[in-house]
Amino acid sequence: MTSPPHPHNRAAAAPRPTSAAAAGGRCPAHPFYGPELGEWDPKELLRNLRKRYGPVIPIDLLPDGSFPVKLVAEYDRARDVLHDSGTFSSDPDLWRDRNTVTPGHPVQQHVNKLKHVQHDDGTDHTRMRKALQQALSDLDRHEPAVRAFMQHIADQIIAEFAHDGYADIEAQFSQRFPRQVMMGLLGIDGQWADVIDASVHELIRSGPQAEDAAQRIHSLMRDLVREKMARPGADLSSWLIYYTEPSSTPDRMGEEAFVEELSDQIWFLLNVGLGATAGWISNCVVELMTNAELRAEVRQGKTSWTEVANLVLMSVAPLQNLFNRWAVRDTYLGGTLIEKGEFVGISFAGTAPETSPDGVDKRLLGNKAHLTWGLGKHACPRGAQDLAYQIVVIALERLFLHLIGMELAIPECELRYPPPLVVRSPERLPVQFDPPSVPVTPDSGEPWTNSLLFSTPTAQTSTKREQPSASRGRWRAFASRVFHRRPGSGR
Repeated sequence: MTSPPHPHNRAAAAPRPTSAAAAGGRCPAHPFYGPELGEWDPKELLRNLRKRYGPVIPIDLLPDGSFPVKLVAEYDRARDVLHDSGTFSSDPDLWRDRNTVTPGHPVQQHVNKLKHVQHDDGTDHTRMRKALQQALSDLDRHEPAVRAFMQHIADQIIAEFAHDGYADIEAQFSQRFPRQVMMGLLGIDGQWADVIDASVHELIRSGPQAEDAAQRIHSLMRDLVREKMARPGADLSSWLIYYTEPSSTPDRMGEEAFVEELSDQIWFLLNVGLGATAGWISNCVVELMTNAELRAEVRQGKTSWTEVANLVLMSVAPLQNLFNRWAVRDTYLGGTLIEKGEFVGISFAGTAPETSPDGVDKRLLGNKAHLTWGLGKHACPRGAQDLAYQIVVIALERLFLHLIGMELAIPECELRYPPPLVVRSPERLPVQFDPPSVPVTPDSGEPWTNSLLFSTPTAQTSTKREQPSASRGRWRAFASRVFHRRPGSGR
């Protein structure tokens, strides 16, 4: 038996759909599972499936037919879904097949109902999104310190392997750098960092211990919120707690519900971009290693690192599919019936523009018409977008600053990709380079300390109340006033 051709060269003669008999006699669904899914170029596969099914593709994520999804793989129809939260909700409680899906699928880890901004559509969504935007705005005021912190983390990681002249960028850098940055910005240090880091890694792998890791993270996040409420600091977690108004929804009133919500919100902040951002970094490195014209333009200063990052979002979307919409009512989309409660996914790979086979397409460098950041009320906040761009740009800056002459250590055709259910990036990204003549030495400072992040914080202004790091006494007084006021009373 011969090994399969490289996915970019393989014709998209996708397997024929099988009947989803176990799903109650629904229309035949295309199998969307198994290692063989990683053998296909996602754009070509989805182009083939659009020809067969139209813009809305019925897929099944499990062989037994118990996990049906309507996958939207056409740009305008995807925009319709993302804009219309009245018809396509992000509330997992609407999922009609929740109790019939065979347990253990990795996607289920991402759709368990949590009390964070992505799983609400009503007044609680507006309230939580406002707090998130305010916390990110405070982080933006510290941009020089945040940049220095990220550079320190990147240099610290690179220093571990720079002298070897060889590294697996995916495992040794891309997976670690965004996670360590986000934990630092959230004030997760010392006693929390190692345990949460190991648990997040297990959860991303979706291995046999993933469920235990999820429970462990949930418990740790609650403990973290209580710690930040008692001893707030200059970090995203404390600012998010500070800006979050208590809910007026009956089942979310009281301190316990407040802690639960904030723990879910902080976990959402930590988790939502980790896999995608790691994949984004690795895909940028692959693009630069295999696109001589683009690499030359970067060296000549004609193309910026930010433009490289945006080009990869347009052409090699790290976030392949978004599985977080459910039909509120029976509706038609692109001529396909979507029934009430059906799971609806968005394929970013299927909605991405085509790129030139001859090199970088100049039209895409400044084009931001992709759907990676979402649209409508659930669109990624601008502050979060800016933060993700900053993580990727600094990663590229530091990698190419320290790893001179970096190139792929294997032919491009030997890069292997896991099944692109959510994120697509190489399983391994081996590179070789010239070891630096002077060892990489990170600036002084510890990666998990606020002293490095905000050693000289700028003065904060707020029309509402004093910043948490300015007065712990007033912070406690605020918490007492919030949680012990009479229901319906003013502030």
